[in-house]
Amino acid sequence: MIKDVPYFPFYAANLISSRSFRLMSLMERGLLITILIECWVNGSVPSEPSDMAKILGLTVDEVRAAFSNLLSTFVEIREGQVISVELEGYKKTFLISVKSSD
Repeated sequence: MIKDVPYFPFYAANLISSRSFRLMSLMERGLLITILIECWVNGSVPSEPSDMAKILGLTVDEVRAAFSNLLSTFVEIREGQVISVELEGYKKTFLISVKSSD
């Protein structure tokens, strides 16, 4: 994973204009952003609530309460891991630009 880049694009206007995001509770929004941060640094987070809770420093009840269908519109579960397809795209773009500048 890209650990040399401490940031990722966060397009606030796109997110706040999303109906799914606007319908989310504060708890759901917080979990989404925390998952995105974890995905940027480590590529994914376990989809199993107890493992996710441990990784993210939350309780299982908090994860279960906040991981909703609305949150699922921003991330995907693949092979037991939650990933952000959007962030994966940003990583690929970054890697391509780094390789082409070498």
